[in-house]
Amino acid sequence: MSSPTASSPSWRSLPGLAPLKTRRPSAHLRRPETAAELEYVSVGCNRSVHGLDWNHEDAPGGGLVAYGAHTAVAVYDPAGARVLRTLPGHDAPVTVVRWIPDAHAPGRWLVSGDAAGAVIVWHRTDNPARSPDAGSVADADGRAARLDPESHRWRVVAKLKAHDGPVLDARAEHTFAQGEPTSSRLLVTASQDCLVRLWRLDLAPAPAPAP
Repeated sequence: MSSPTASSPSWRSLPGLAPLKTRRPSAHLRRPETAAELEYVSVGCNRSVHGLDWNHEDAPGGGLVAYGAHTAVAVYDPAGARVLRTLPGHDAPVTVVRWIPDAHAPGRWLVSGDAAGAVIVWHRTDNPARSPDAGSVADADGRAARLDPESHRWRVVAKLKAHDGPVLDARAEHTFAQGEPTSSRLLVTASQDCLVRLWRLDLAPAPAPAP
């Protein structure tokens, strides 16, 4: 059979070809409503000597691990074997992560540096005592309980271009006045640019968690 020309009838009107009739599927054939929930996060650690740090504070918010995961910082719960939160903010791979101990706000301060020389100070804004780590609690089936979406809320409180090369290490130490510790920290950063720099870090804006 030859192909139709402009003057020939359409294919739909040719003898033996009827329009395809469709109908809406019955209710029992329709796809049920579905909801997606985050079940598990797996992210590897950057290959950097100081790219991981364990928080040894014996208080709510302590006992966690923070490490560099490409351009983010991952907060990991060893007890529940799960990533609790990933913190985006760097523009280059993270090379160093350190917890900043604080007796008045344990588990609420982090400092990280990256391959481009940037340093970020992080602050956890929710109260660890009120939002325990879901990864350490199992449900009736033995699975880790789902993470409360309102827990582990972190924000960037300071970001600066600290060095012209990758940041190799960072550490915050207590400062003292008349023999008493103050709210300030002495932040030390070392870089591949052959410089060690000292910064004053004021933690005063972070009040102690409410009881």
